[in-house]
Amino acid sequence: MKKLFAGAFALMTVSFAYAQSNTDVTTQTGNLNQATIGQTGNMNQNSMVQAGNSNIALIEQDGSSNQNTVLSQGNGNLIQLDQFGGTNHNTTNQYGNENAADVKQDGTLNTVDQTQTGNWNSMMAKQNGLENAIDQQQNGLGHVAWSTQSGTYNEIVQQQQSNSSSAASWQTGADNFTQQQQFVGTGHYTYHVQSGDRNTTISYQEGPGIWLTNYAYQTGNDNTINQTQYGDRNWAQDTQQGNFNTVSLNQSGSFNEHTGTQVGNNNNLVVTQSN
Repeated sequence: MKKLFAGAFALMTVSFAYAQSNTDVTTQTGNLNQATIGQTGNMNQNSMVQAGNSNIALIEQDGSSNQNTVLSQGNGNLIQLDQFGGTNHNTTNQYGNENAADVKQDGTLNTVDQTQTGNWNSMMAKQNGLENAIDQQQNGLGHVAWSTQSGTYNEIVQQQQSNSSSAASWQTGADNFTQQQQFVGTGHYTYHVQSGDRNTTISYQEGPGIWLTNYAYQTGNDNTINQTQYGDRNWAQDTQQGNFNTVSLNQSGSFNEHTGTQVGNNNNLVVTQSN
């Protein structure tokens, strides 16, 4: 009986130790690829493929049940990941040359999904809190995308399909949403800042020209800014301070400018400009 009990206890001990283990699966194909991976805690998983030459990956996970999935296909790409906490997920795919992706997550159930297709693109995703999500997609040359969130249930979506465009978003609070889309053209710029709860900013930029620019600033709760621009060298800035304010902007053509400011509650602004 003692032997049976001892055997059962040993089996439970081995099973428990296995269940608490971390897992890494890394494949490198090519020349001069480098990967440094550190995992501390329980049941963290890293899956990575480097296919090409001179790619670099720096991976650090500390906590429990965090997951990282990475593909670098090309030459001279860089991926850096720091995840702390529990059940955070990152998926980053790179197709091309000299792209850079940086992810920092601290908290629980945060998610990052990133794809870079092209050359010389750069993106950063930083989250702190509970169940925040960032989705960044770059296709083209020389894009820059930055996203920072602190709080709960916030979401940022950035899509870049032009060349040398920049998108940046900062959120603090709960249930905020930002979507930034840049298509066709060169040198577009969009910058959104939200502080409060349940705020929404949406911007859409499409050429075929250059230098479409959007700014959106929100302080308060339940505010909405929707900016759409087509053409060449249009510029827009909207600022909201208060609650339940709404802006809807549509600009097409060239050299249009808009500045909107709302202070208070339940204001509504609709602007259309074209030439």
